[in-house]
Amino acid sequence: MIMRRLLLVLAVVLLAVVPVVGDQRVAHAAADARPDFDGDQRGDLVVPVTGEAIGGAAKAGAVHVFYGSSGGLVTAGSQLWSQDSPGVRDSAETNDRFGAATAAGDFDGDGFDDLAIGAPGELSNTGAVNVLYGTADGLTSLRNQLFWQNTPDIGGDPSQLDGFGTALAAGDFDFDGDDDLAIGAPVDASLDAGGTRGGTVTVLYGTGAGLSATGSRVFAQGAGGLAGGPELGDLFGFALAAGDLDGDSRADLAIGAPQEGVGSASHAGAVTVLYGTHAGLAATGTQLLVQGLDGVKGLSERDDEFGVALTIGLFDARRFGDLVIGARGEAVGSVPNAGAIVVIPGSVAGLVPGASVMFTQRSTGVAGRLQANTSFGAALGRGDFNGDGRHDLAIGAPNADMPGAANSGAVVTMYGGDTLLGGAIPGVQLTQNTSNVVDQAEPFDAFGEYLFAVDGNGDGLDGLFVGVPFEDVGAITDAGAGHVFGGSALGLISSSTALWTQDTPSVGDSAQQADFFGGAGILD
Repeated sequence: MIMRRLLLVLAVVLLAVVPVVGDQRVAHAAADARPDFDGDQRGDLVVPVTGEAIGGAAKAGAVHVFYGSSGGLVTAGSQLWSQDSPGVRDSAETNDRFGAATAAGDFDGDGFDDLAIGAPGELSNTGAVNVLYGTADGLTSLRNQLFWQNTPDIGGDPSQLDGFGTALAAGDFDFDGDDDLAIGAPVDASLDAGGTRGGTVTVLYGTGAGLSATGSRVFAQGAGGLAGGPELGDLFGFALAAGDLDGDSRADLAIGAPQEGVGSASHAGAVTVLYGTHAGLAATGTQLLVQGLDGVKGLSERDDEFGVALTIGLFDARRFGDLVIGARGEAVGSVPNAGAIVVIPGSVAGLVPGASVMFTQRSTGVAGRLQANTSFGAALGRGDFNGDGRHDLAIGAPNADMPGAANSGAVVTMYGGDTLLGGAIPGVQLTQNTSNVVDQAEPFDAFGEYLFAVDGNGDGLDGLFVGVPFEDVGAITDAGAGHVFGGSALGLISSSTALWTQDTPSVGDSAQQADFFGGAGILD
């Protein structure tokens, strides 16, 4: 039996920027935004390549950007960004892992979405974030910004292993028309006089000139009114999600600490929610969510990793955002590490933990087969796959076994409806063995490790990009690939419309060993 164990050796934690599960390689990644970088009303796609070697710098990392068109997403005109791209600040270095996290938002309010890119391995895992700005011609390095914890007016205290940029989330927390950026540094000790590396989250606010460090805030457990206390290995800030949970038009922020101990249950996990105000995110009125407390479904158990993945969407008929929390280590009955998600509805007063719902692959209406060690809930992606105005959910189970293919991975869909994820369209399980899907399931592909919903042709139906970061391309091991599934009135189309690799025509660069195209934050 494979038991879940986090490597609490800090150098390893931050180099990988992921917990390690036995011999399973799993990262968190949930890209919810439907960005439009060129303002053509068609969604664009961001795909990380965190293992990409740049020059002689192994694992320096890169990001591909694919643009929408009248015919959907296309590879023609795609961009490949790295820290060696002309005009991008800093330079590509070994283990930077540029692209381990991304977030899209309109940080300067000009109508074009912009892209923040985390490089948590920068400077011996101190970490940094680059920002590219959108134009009518797409993303450009003009006005590129680079933020560190020692950028003037940022209140953090940078040190090696902080992992600044491990997670990113964009939202308008103060409702001034310019999106803001939250940055996770899950092994930072900036606000703890004792130096305990429990993690922090830094928030930068948008202006007409773009993101600014002026007025930035740093949040940590046990500081400034936040509940809890920093402990070594909590990983506060490992996952982030932004959205309006209370209907006041200001974005709120959910912060995952998947290694938080609850009572005697180590690595049970917790989530902190900060609410937006006219002055931005506030520590007052925060909520601390743990399983088994205040009505949150489930029990806090060892190695649940509640909070390892997060997303916010409108999953029912109400106008309030709902929070979905992944607990990839949740045991279901006697089945260890099967995984679960907990959905907590929003209201005018914020989240209502007592109305939460928990789903596993044993739940009625949830597709797939309950298995041990699948990591169901390790990745989350939300979009409107059937165009009914409610959000739907894609749930990654990247360690799911298919016949003859251990850890090949799966994605389960659930549809929004009048009740939380209670849509009339039945959810399905997608794998590389699903009928008409290009390629086939192979051991350790990790299909579903990265999910990105996008409406590439602007027809109101989101499609879904599913990363397969350990896919072999010919004889090239772990080069990585990605499937693009289209949306329809009946939901995601079960046959993929495309299978892309770095050897696909018009995709920049070429497939190389351990590139991990289609994955985020992975250590080989």
